[in-house]
Amino acid sequence: MKNIGNTCYINSLLQTYFFLPRFRKLILEYNTAYTSSESIRELQRLFAYLVESERKYIDPSLLVAALNNEGVKIKIGDQEDVGEFSDQFLSKIEEVIIKTNKMHRVYQESTSNVIKDFFYGQGIDTYEWFVFLGYVNKM
Repeated sequence: MKNIGNTCYINSLLQTYFFLPRFRKLILEYNTAYTSSESIRELQRLFAYLVESERKYIDPSLLVAALNNEGVKIKIGDQEDVGEFSDQFLSKIEEVIIKTNKMHRVYQESTSNVIKDFFYGQGIDTYEWFVFLGYVNKM
């Protein structure tokens, strides 16, 4: 992916998300006819290029512009925090998906929160973990 000015953190994160099969499928199969979000369209386009294109690099400029227009502020040329960008990015994708219930029917994921299902695990307390590891005998 082309670095458009201190955006290597964005490129790295987008490539990481691309290589998550369920997330990639979610984005590529998303029916953009049911949303006005340019960011989801541009993310879908970028993923499609990563799958099908033989280009030497993909330019994420249109996605970055769409995210900026939809409230995810990215300052080209400034060093930013990847964690903060990731939170904003996933929140934007989640917002778009929740607004279009059509997505939940097509993808057959939990209708409560698709992004949460993908990226947030379930907690386990310390005692359960030690039992699992065999440090504590089950009673």
